[in-house]
Amino acid sequence: MFIVEGTHHGKAIETPKIVYLTEFTTGDHRVKGFGSSIVLKNNLVSVDVLSEDKASGGGIQGAASGAVLGFLVAGPLGTAIGAGLGSKKKGPDGTTLLLTWANGDYWIVNNVQPKHMGILKLVTNTSNHIQSLPNNNKKPPPDSNIKTKRKTKKSIEKPKKLPKNPPLKTEGGFKFVKKRSPLSKTSLPKLALIEKLKDLDESKEATNLFQKSFNDEVQNYNNWKWRHFDLEIETEKEVEAVATRTFLGLIFHANETPKINSKVSKLRSKLSNIQETINEIEAQIKEQKSVLEAKRKDLADTSFFKRGPIKKEIQQAKVRLQREQETLDKTIELFSKTRKEMEPLEQTVTIDVASDEFIALYSEVFPNLLKLKKTSKIKLNFDNQFYLDTYRNVFDETWDKKVDVALKKQKMANDREKEKQVAKSKSLTKVSSSETKIPSNEGKSKKAQLNELNELLEEGLISSDEYESSRKVILGLN
Repeated sequence: MFIVEGTHHGKAIETPKIVYLTEFTTGDHRVKGFGSSIVLKNNLVSVDVLSEDKASGGGIQGAASGAVLGFLVAGPLGTAIGAGLGSKKKGPDGTTLLLTWANGDYWIVNNVQPKHMGILKLVTNTSNHIQSLPNNNKKPPPDSNIKTKRKTKKSIEKPKKLPKNPPLKTEGGFKFVKKRSPLSKTSLPKLALIEKLKDLDESKEATNLFQKSFNDEVQNYNNWKWRHFDLEIETEKEVEAVATRTFLGLIFHANETPKINSKVSKLRSKLSNIQETINEIEAQIKEQKSVLEAKRKDLADTSFFKRGPIKKEIQQAKVRLQREQETLDKTIELFSKTRKEMEPLEQTVTIDVASDEFIALYSEVFPNLLKLKKTSKIKLNFDNQFYLDTYRNVFDETWDKKVDVALKKQKMANDREKEKQVAKSKSLTKVSSSETKIPSNEGKSKKAQLNELNELLEEGLISSDEYESSRKVILGLN
């Protein structure tokens, strides 16, 4: 192929420039001719046919056709490019194409063989058009003859894959979006499933317990996603995940409640017995202290030679008092240990509703999902790992949809722009054609000239203003 007009990395190409279309062993098609090869896929945005010509040459002729090409290239790029191309003679049989690149470059190429055109069309139809060629931020030099105000709108890009585990840098495991903090909140999106779960029959205790936990946790997950990713809940799968986790937690605690109540009851009974023992030991200690005080008074009132037996009794009383005190210390330690063992059980969520009721409610709400098992081991708590896992499960689905919608919008915008350009080119062609077809006054009567002028107006080749202006010239009214 020969490049007869165009830019490469924003700079005008010295023409004619020969480039080659090749297929690599990896299966991708590339263009060679600028040192390093250029991958077509995701870089080549569009391929438009400008002309199909034979060896007889000629191509697109004249200033009017040149202006048409000018509009086809990039809107009003200027008639200079098209006019220049119109005057260039074609070589062998082939097709002249306009290639538009993702970084804003364009090539007008000729001598394009049918097989090459097929490859180019295939590539543009299978490309995502979200990548760009290297150095795509370079602007054309000031002396470039290319003048265009068209801006390439950047397509939405899918973020990198989420990690399996949240980092530990901040609350939530990820950096916060600008101006957001752990206390930032946002409202829930209007999803049908959220509204359905809020409007369940509240006459049952199982429903009330579920709604209280679910409403809190779905709001917490939505806030987490908004703080760190500037997103909200977008799919019903996320709502299902939060609801299912809530049900599993309720089932677990419903099953654990009888066990917890039994343990708490036993520990309370044990604490009561220990307290009674403590009271008895304290009474014995008090009694021993009284005995010891009495012996000390006897010792003070007894003569020197009779003090031996009393001293011995005092020593025995001290030993008994020390033993009672040691027993009291151990008993108090046992009381404290038992109390600590009972505290977390008292703080554990207990539910006085049978787990079967939650299982039945889940099947009612989600009839198409698998029935929950009664042997759930998931506690009623939600952490950053659960939030991350939930978002990871819908990451590809949500972002693929976002990218697809963005690409469709971009394609629609491009199609509208092309339609505008084609309409402008047709309008310009009609004007140019009318300028060449308006009859002169030489050798024709005014009647013949007026008849021809009427025909041009009826065929839409000239406007009403042009018709009126020419009519006055013919009739000599100017």
